[in-house]
Amino acid sequence: MTRSAGRRPAELFACAPRLVPSCASTARKSGVVEGLLGRRIPPVVLQECCCSPLNLGEFASLFSLVLYFYAGSPGSLDGEDAPCMDGIQHRAFRDSGRELSALGFQAIGVSSQSGRAQRQAVLANRVGHRLLSDPELLLAQQLGLPTFKADGAWWYQRLVLLITGGRVAQAFSVCDPARSPAQAIAWILIHSGWPDAGVDVS
Repeated sequence: MTRSAGRRPAELFACAPRLVPSCASTARKSGVVEGLLGRRIPPVVLQECCCSPLNLGEFASLFSLVLYFYAGSPGSLDGEDAPCMDGIQHRAFRDSGRELSALGFQAIGVSSQSGRAQRQAVLANRVGHRLLSDPELLLAQQLGLPTFKADGAWWYQRLVLLITGGRVAQAFSVCDPARSPAQAIAWILIHSGWPDAGVDVS
């Protein structure tokens, strides 16, 4: 598979949004998404790229979260240009940060990539929310989150979890990374008793 190790940080995320080819993901087909509902976030301690380690289980019991899982690969994976799609998703959640905050939620990105790679992503995309590194896929092991193997390594499939009271309130696989924050916001609006969200959350 094509590597992009020689590309400069600004180039890693310079691409146009597009649908991921594997839209009907393995997560949706296997029922993994539905099986996550109601699960408690385990007390896994993950390194935040620019700060101290974070006990995600404890944090999730205190704050409502939108966790988005992304591959974090330096090259193409599973039919997509992973760095470009990651950048699109980071920027989409960055741009939705104020709206999520107004609704009482905050976004956190999780991948198996290194802290150094996440710091580059933060700088390249001006990310203002947390990115957590899970190189051992601890959350996948404890929650049964969908992963896949490519290029000799294991990666997270794109997935979004909405967390309230420390438990998974909603989960959906990601077809279009740019649209995933809007899906999360629509679900929050609908289930918070707000007027018409105007976005399809399926």
